[in-house]
Amino acid sequence: MIPELVSSVFAVFLLVLLIRVLYRVWPNRKDSPSQGIYANFVLAALILEAETIPDLLLLCGIFQLNKIAASIFYTTEFTLIALVAYQWFKYFVTIQNEKKVFTRKRNILFAIPTIIVFIAAASSYWTNALFITEFTDGQYYYLNGTLPWIQYIPYIYILAGMGLIFKQAVKDNREKTRKNLWFIFTFTFPCAIAVAFQTLAGIDYGFTQAGICLAVYLSYVELYIEEIKEAKRLKDIDEINAKLKDANQAKTRFLFNMSHDIRTPMNAIIGYTSLISKNMSHPEKCLDYISKIDKSSQYLLSLINNVLEMASIESGTITNDTKTCNIYTIKQTLDTIFGEQMKKKSIDFSVNVDIQHTNIIIDEVKVRSIFLNLISNAYKYTSAGGSVTVTIREFSSEKENCGLFQIIISDTGIGISREFLPHLFEDFAREKNSDRNKIEGAGLGMSIVKNYVEQLGATISVDSEVGEGTTFTITHPAVPLAQNDKPAVQEKVTSTTPRFDGKRVLIVEDNDLNAEIAYEILKGLGIQVERAEDGIQCIHKLNQASDGYYDLILMDIQMPNLNGYETTRAIRSTMDGKKSELPILAMTANAFKEDREESVKAGMNGHLAKPINVIELTKELTRNLR
Repeated sequence: MIPELVSSVFAVFLLVLLIRVLYRVWPNRKDSPSQGIYANFVLAALILEAETIPDLLLLCGIFQLNKIAASIFYTTEFTLIALVAYQWFKYFVTIQNEKKVFTRKRNILFAIPTIIVFIAAASSYWTNALFITEFTDGQYYYLNGTLPWIQYIPYIYILAGMGLIFKQAVKDNREKTRKNLWFIFTFTFPCAIAVAFQTLAGIDYGFTQAGICLAVYLSYVELYIEEIKEAKRLKDIDEINAKLKDANQAKTRFLFNMSHDIRTPMNAIIGYTSLISKNMSHPEKCLDYISKIDKSSQYLLSLINNVLEMASIESGTITNDTKTCNIYTIKQTLDTIFGEQMKKKSIDFSVNVDIQHTNIIIDEVKVRSIFLNLISNAYKYTSAGGSVTVTIREFSSEKENCGLFQIIISDTGIGISREFLPHLFEDFAREKNSDRNKIEGAGLGMSIVKNYVEQLGATISVDSEVGEGTTFTITHPAVPLAQNDKPAVQEKVTSTTPRFDGKRVLIVEDNDLNAEIAYEILKGLGIQVERAEDGIQCIHKLNQASDGYYDLILMDIQMPNLNGYETTRAIRSTMDGKKSELPILAMTANAFKEDREESVKAGMNGHLAKPINVIELTKELTRNLR
């Protein structure tokens, strides 16, 4: 009785082991056909092992069964053994080819050995074919039947698996064949040892079930863990593909929106250019057309700038650049930029300041962009006779050495519907109504505002009513400086355009149109202009010229033969005398912050982004031509 009890304890241990394996594999059964079959395989093995425990208890004499119950019990046991082998074979075939799905006919064909075992076991009550049940002296006895070899028929599945391996060995690489052989070995070896021991000993302590249990566990360790990893890898690939699909769809939407928003101003530019050529004898009409071309050009430039800003935001290249800023300088800038255009549209525009500290530490570039986008929107959506009001207030903060600055931008424009408000800060978001559709806009400005507000650690809220207007409120924590700190130096604004008579500038530009525009602008400022078409020509001209012949160089960046960065480095490192110290200004379509930094790193004195703004160019010339 002791061996039977020990075997029972061992069977319980193996049962717990199988339950653990099933717990791990069952949730993944829907990931692929092979994983589903493997989960069924483990479940069948678990039921078989669970059935072993009452079998051992019967041997211990703890309880007994009559002949009918015993026949049902052993029929179940032999059928489960065959079923486990059948499920294992299905799994092995499936992992060779996931697309090779078992059809109904194929299932029946491969199930024939299992069916034979079931019929032999079920009929043993009458025929004694597979087993004989006897009760002698009140004890339960199991004896082999007249055809005991039938119980080994399920091992046909093992032989079939081996045959498949050798059949595919010619096609498969060696590594795959080795893995398949090892998988067969991990399943077959424990089963064979258990059956051999049981046969030689002439006893039945559930060794077949124990062997199958260990085989299941070894096959799980050897192969299924790798398959789980593969499934996870495939799942990761699916997630990556889904993200790529979303990115492609976003790119398509972006190109669609850009196509529309670029074509609108381009249509005006091309159309009015054509009208000018047909109305040269009507100066007033031509001036009106030129004004409209200028507005369309400014809109197109604004669109491009917004796209560049969004690209910088999404790429993560924009960082916080905090410095001391004077709030009254911001007020003056807003008055300068928007005052005149608001006046022309008959909009009442005011900037009110209510603060205790004049100077604060903020990221002025981002704050300026927020102001420009919000006030530009207020200007566009407010009709003549309306008003746009900007208010900057300061509040105390609970944090030490920190203040709260509230920016309120209110207008009396057409307003925003409550249905659209949740989508206001999305890329390319534009409310579709008749009033807004008349106004040009790409729908990027508010997205830029939202991103910058979050990067600054600030908050933004919107209050709007259709037909009443809109109010944006931004609360921005910032470090205030003491009152005795010097205010930011404000540049003096002069009404007259400066002259640079007698100065000579070398334009290094490979594009004829860009060179002509720069030539005419500089000529209008009294400057003598010469041109080089690339960096090599530039160096050649400098070598031919005397010291002091050129006063400044306007340098394009992307040029054939020798680009602007390389040319500048060559001038700084190889030229003698004043030539190596010539002021060099980048004049380029490369407009990102990294491009500006690269220009300075190469040795340039300034950076002007195309299209050239005459005011900015004049400022740089004034700063460098002393």
